[in-house]
Amino acid sequence: MFDSIDEVLAGLHAQNYIADRALSTSVFLSLRLKNRFCWNARPGGED
Repeated sequence: MFDSIDEVLAGLHAQNYIADRALSTSVFLSLRLKNRFCWNARPGGED
């Protein structure tokens, strides 16, 4: 599990996701609140 928003951001970048701090914050809070975030796109924006 991630301990900070910066760790989430680094993890997303490591998987080739184009992410900013706002997205990383949403993912971090979703994980902390035990809600699952719905991913609708592949890494890098490819379909």
